[in-house]
Amino acid sequence: MMECTWCLLNPPTLHDILFSILMLGGIALFSTLAARAEGRMWRTINRHDGERRALQRQITLGKSHLR
Repeated sequence: MMECTWCLLNPPTLHDILFSILMLGGIALFSTLAARAEGRMWRTINRHDGERRALQRQITLGKSHLR
């Protein structure tokens, strides 16, 4: 009787293993850099958001003075 075993038809070569590790490292590096860039973007937007509100208030006050 033949046993059911999990096996690969062709075991991965050293080249395949190194390539896979290199690609996973690249994905991890890209993910880290993307997360940092997103964090910087959100900090920039939030910082300018208050300035935009203040500018909008000034415009509104200026318009009300012209009326």
